[in-house]
Amino acid sequence: MARRMAREARQRQDAAARPEGDAVWRVQHLLQLHGDAGMAVVLLVLALVTTLPVAGVGTVLSLGLLTWAWAWARQRDTLPGLQRLAQIPLPSALASRSLRWLARLHLLRSRWLRPRLELLQSAAWRWPWALWVACMAFIIFLPVPLGNVLPAASLVLFGLGLMARDGLWLLLSLAPGAGGLAVMGLSLHALLELAARWPAWMDSVWR
Repeated sequence: MARRMAREARQRQDAAARPEGDAVWRVQHLLQLHGDAGMAVVLLVLALVTTLPVAGVGTVLSLGLLTWAWAWARQRDTLPGLQRLAQIPLPSALASRSLRWLARLHLLRSRWLRPRLELLQSAAWRWPWALWVACMAFIIFLPVPLGNVLPAASLVLFGLGLMARDGLWLLLSLAPGAGGLAVMGLSLHALLELAARWPAWMDSVWR
């Protein structure tokens, strides 16, 4: 899988470099490399793309992640509105970086992930995990500098765990997510302190 994705990535990169090639990269290109748009694949791709330094992409895709959490909790096999999300354009250089990362993630999955602790993917766990994904999507949505890195990493690990039916990696995804929650808490605490000091600072300025 990893070698095939790397080969197709090079083919797409070459096509984009030609004048007659499609120079516009979109999220759908990343999904098409997997051959399907299963829920685990969609989550993995959306989470990875939110880490790209493209203005507005993380905000838009965080809403897609919230929709994913709702659909997955209700045991749906498709994501409503996927076609609209798939049309989001990406700069070719950043899309190529995403393809390389996807190839590495699939290589990691083939080497280290295997079906285990499958009870964590039972229907009884769907709502708790969906709430976790929604929580990570909310952090990604917030305008916190670099605040999307840890929650996106959590969702990438979660997506890999879903694809391989590896419950251990679902549990591992909690670690970076907890770090994201800590960053959000510290940021909110700093903002509250700044807001509390604002009136005193304004008084000192106008005296």
